[in-house]
Amino acid sequence: MCKLALDAAVQRAPTSPEVLAGRAIVLMAQEKYAEALPLLDDAEKALPTDARLAFLQGACWVHAGKLDK
Repeated sequence: MCKLALDAAVQRAPTSPEVLAGRAIVLMAQEKYAEALPLLDDAEKALPTDARLAFLQGACWVHAGKLDK
């Protein structure tokens, strides 16, 4: 059911920062951190003060082995 809701949101607003973050969270749950990072980067550009996005980016960097960020 959540996947259906996310798919519908992607159809309505594929570049929405909230939708991008949701897609990234799904990828993170699947341990696809390198794929999640670009989505989080795009979401962070739209919402640069969102601490949640910064936290998720950091978690991806750690899990993807990109600690130089």
